[in-house]
Amino acid sequence: MPIAVRVPNALQTATATLFGVVLAAGLVVMAAGCGSSELSFSEDPADYTDEVATLKQRLDEDPSDGKALRNLGRIYMQTGRENQAYDRLKRAYSHLPDDPETLFYLGMASESVGRENAALELFSQYDQVPESSRYRQLMEGRYEWLVRERAQKDIREMMTREADIADQQVSPRILAVLPLNYQGVSEEYEPLGRGLAEMLITDLANVSDLRVVERVRLQAILNELEFGQSEYVNQRSAPRVGRLLGAGRLAGGSYRVTQAEDIRMDMTVVELDSETSPDVPTQTGNLADLFALQKDLVLALIDALDVSLTSQERAAIAPVPTESLDAFLAFSNGLLEEDQGNFEAAVQHYRKATDIDPGFEAASQRAIKAESLSAAGGAPQKALSAAAAPTQAAARLLQQRLGHMGRGYLGINDLMDGDRRTPVEDVGGVPDTELPPPPNPPTRPQPR
Repeated sequence: MPIAVRVPNALQTATATLFGVVLAAGLVVMAAGCGSSELSFSEDPADYTDEVATLKQRLDEDPSDGKALRNLGRIYMQTGRENQAYDRLKRAYSHLPDDPETLFYLGMASESVGRENAALELFSQYDQVPESSRYRQLMEGRYEWLVRERAQKDIREMMTREADIADQQVSPRILAVLPLNYQGVSEEYEPLGRGLAEMLITDLANVSDLRVVERVRLQAILNELEFGQSEYVNQRSAPRVGRLLGAGRLAGGSYRVTQAEDIRMDMTVVELDSETSPDVPTQTGNLADLFALQKDLVLALIDALDVSLTSQERAAIAPVPTESLDAFLAFSNGLLEEDQGNFEAAVQHYRKATDIDPGFEAASQRAIKAESLSAAGGAPQKALSAAAAPTQAAARLLQQRLGHMGRGYLGINDLMDGDRRTPVEDVGGVPDTELPPPPNPPTRPQPR
């Protein structure tokens, strides 16, 4: 348990002021590390001379000191010595395979030396890391970012071989669902096309006879080709999009919301190896009935694709993610911002959706991913800076100053905010370790 502060009344005001200043400074630096390109650590090796010497001495005494290897690797990463960092962190991993900090920095080092697959494998273990650890969010964000980068890279590589794949057979079981094109007047409803497509993708993923193209890969090709909404699905663009995605079928369409708040949704299916397109009945009704209409639309689409549903699949499709149109609009706005790379703005929209409907699980999950991408996506230095943000260091500094005053200790748990609170073990008031032991991840090969 954290040890309470024992401060005489005469010092309470000074203590409170010191606490506010130091903690606020730490939070500001952390925010700068997560939300901007400014580094929260020095890149000058000279600034780490004493620490490096201490760590090397520890390793001379005990070459299996995993924490010393990890911390040395972290310093090498921060100062641009990637190959040395990778060597030390790989050795640290052999001693600390479950340590989140080691996993994160080894992933960053692997990425920096061109071992992208190894980095993805390491970052993918984020779900094995305790939620209380900041490395969980950073690992998830880096994983999601690399997946997006990989998808973009794959699409670009495929585009260089378009002539070779022009006659390639694609499976009709593979379906790409594109955002619906808005044809209304009010800009308020324009983002609905993203949300409706997301609902369709989620529902169709429950159908075993179909394989739905991942949304990340789909967005990568839309970004690369720079299509306008009207070009998502038409006879000219569909064959090219389908072959680049490996999809034999593309589903898209349009929707219109009238001033009377009626909605009309039209779906189009293009089959690459057929000269005919299946007919999908138009769905019309009041906007208040949007979610029931969307379920009718997905069932009509499945019928048009000539796919039979099992009772279990039909039951899996039936639930609606939310019954609030306002929450769904906020969610759709979040998807739009996320697709444009505006992750912080996306988080705000997703959080608004969950504020309106706390049970909107899809919005909550999206918010977590967008927060992770905001913290760790982009240039590697941004993720490293977020990891090094010294909020905890500021709290420890305050504890040390209180200790020097001879008035006791303020537990670190009391200084960290609730979402970032780190479990510690108090030994005489001094935190002994930063992280609780994580659950054992699945057995994975050691990076080579």
